[in-house]
Amino acid sequence: MPTLNKKLGEKIKKLRHDAHLTQEAFAQRINVHPSFIGPIEKGLKSPSLATLERIAESFDTPLYKLFLFEEKDGATEVYSKEFSRLISGRPKKEWDLLLKITKDVINVCSGCGK
Repeated sequence: MPTLNKKLGEKIKKLRHDAHLTQEAFAQRINVHPSFIGPIEKGLKSPSLATLERIAESFDTPLYKLFLFEEKDGATEVYSKEFSRLISGRPKKEWDLLLKITKDVINVCSGCGK
């Protein structure tokens, strides 16, 4: 099973391709060095929460949607163990933001499957 970093990287790459952006143009848009994009898209590096916010903003999408993944059977799944590993040790300010995001996800998904 792919890790959260891998799934997130694939999602970011798809969004970038759908927006017809090169890695260089995308890096400039989100204010990172172009050499950082490839490793993110391959799941080798984890973007910071601030970078994730800029990525979401650049695609005009809520941050939590970066963490919604379509599985082959069509079910949406968030990899909680990997997500927990990624966010452990983050400051309280980021936890507050993550709590808000989680609540937004739950609200959006509460109507799913009906």
